[in-house]
Amino acid sequence: MRKILDRSTYKIFLLAYLVSVPLLAFGQQVGSPSLSAQDQVQDCLRGLWGKPVFWDQAAVTPVDPSLCKAQPEKIDEALRVQHVMAFHLSNALLLIQDASFDKNNAPFNYLWKTPTINMRVIPRSTPGSRPPTDAELLAVTDTVLKNSHLVPLTCPFKASEGGMGRLALNLFIEIRKMHPGAQQESVIALLADSDADHETVLGVGRLVYGELRDGHLQFRWESPLLETSMSQVGLVDLLRNGNLQIILTSNFGMGNHTAFYAFDLDGTEISRQTSTCGMFDDLARHSATACPITTEDGVDIRDSSSGPKELIAVDESGKKARYVFENARYKEVEGPKSARRPSVPRATTLNAAGLKLMQVGDYQAAIVRFEEAAQLDSSDPLFANNAGFAYYELGKYDESLYWFNKTIEIDPNRGVAYLNLGDAYAKLDRNAEARQAYIKYIQLAPNSKSVPAVRKKLEDLARTP
Repeated sequence: MRKILDRSTYKIFLLAYLVSVPLLAFGQQVGSPSLSAQDQVQDCLRGLWGKPVFWDQAAVTPVDPSLCKAQPEKIDEALRVQHVMAFHLSNALLLIQDASFDKNNAPFNYLWKTPTINMRVIPRSTPGSRPPTDAELLAVTDTVLKNSHLVPLTCPFKASEGGMGRLALNLFIEIRKMHPGAQQESVIALLADSDADHETVLGVGRLVYGELRDGHLQFRWESPLLETSMSQVGLVDLLRNGNLQIILTSNFGMGNHTAFYAFDLDGTEISRQTSTCGMFDDLARHSATACPITTEDGVDIRDSSSGPKELIAVDESGKKARYVFENARYKEVEGPKSARRPSVPRATTLNAAGLKLMQVGDYQAAIVRFEEAAQLDSSDPLFANNAGFAYYELGKYDESLYWFNKTIEIDPNRGVAYLNLGDAYAKLDRNAEARQAYIKYIQLAPNSKSVPAVRKKLEDLARTP
């Protein structure tokens, strides 16, 4: 079994030098039918103003790319007609829909006046790769910011010191020979929406791949948008064709779920599952979105008797789903998950809004969204569980018990709900009930990575009255 490679410690570079660099013709592809409207606008404005262009992740109202036909001096006005505000920063352009500043939309309104974007370049080194030189980092960053469609960034609700709204982008760069035995070096880059104060990745990202020639990146392809929170990037010969494929695992849904992505060197998303595309509708409003293998307890890579390696996904109950490579994609061949009707779109949107509020610590506002989502779609245990989790974080343990029990009522085999239930009972010193919940979790998810920690909780409970 092949394990995902860990990230190393990174060095940080700031990108103010990019402001005056002219852009390539790639950014002029305004009318491409394969691009989303936001991607088209991003391309044309990058070509016009010579800066990286970012959308606010909350800007999901459709925009008409025909605004790019306006005279250059009237582009700002054309944006305002479509209720889009353009913040011209020293190192980038940030596009935000004006409704985000409307006080009537509280608590979703932005309270700051001027944004800043901290762009970090972070070299990544894993076994088999080599550290990029400073010159290579600058050259690769230059090409990526010119050619890739930049990921939407998370805007804060509250202002920092000086009334600033602080945003950040991380650009992780690794250099590696993807064809063992060959001399050609490749560049694997990850663009990721990140925390302004730390290198923590908040959620949305995109992979960029190319070849390194004479110290410069020859851009080959970019991936669709990915969930990249707590992500790990690995390089594995999944297909046993002598080349390394790029894999990425990340957490989503408050860390309760794992997304597994895999890309071949031509950019093919070999892990794409049409059944999961609807889970990422919030990203699809910005740009094309990848559809990963999803699980609640990780994906193992295993050798097969012949041909490409197999993928084993384990859910929270310990059930395994096996994926084999067939017709250019990994497909599930056994252990299919029971079909459930898709979530109500409005409920999914509210849940996503609740998760964003959780990220900034506004648990009370998040509860309102989760509870409304649960009322709109009472068949989805995720919304009820999220409501319980938010109540738990506020210290309202009795209320959290209601929602965790509601989660179990919807899905009696949802192991994580029993784990959460046990934690809430423990906070209320209802130790006998906590023990029962923890034991049920272990029964449902005996192979979970959390089992050792849960056994430790049981031991601690045994030492209390």
